Amino acid sequence: MAKSKVIDRKRQRAPMEDDELDNFSSQLEDEEVMEESKPKKKAAPRKKAASKKRAEVVTPREVRLKAFWAVYTQSLQRVKLFPYSDREGADALAAELTESRKAPHFVRLEKQVIDG
Repeated sequence: MAKSKVIDRKRQRAPMEDDELDNFSSQLEDEEVMEESKPKKKAAPRKKAASKKRAEVVTPREVRLKAFWAVYTQSLQRVKLFPYSDREGADALAAELTESRKAPHFVRLEKQVIDG
């Protein structure tokens, strides 16, 4: 197997880069001379940007809730709904259903949205 010759690309590129830098620097000098010879223009007054219209702020509608006591089965089926002030009645029904049906019933607070 023959060894391939390693080419040092940096050495090959160095002379080309020097020529490019010389050309570039001479171009910059020519542009600077041209700019100095031109009369400078006054800056035009800036136009004010049009103000953006503000989006209307939409206030969310207030949602009103009412609390109830609900008696549920073990599988989360609601049996009966009681007003919030009648917690004793809800507890009594849950205890009665638990004893009679041998399945646990429980009381849980439930909140419902009031229309209007």
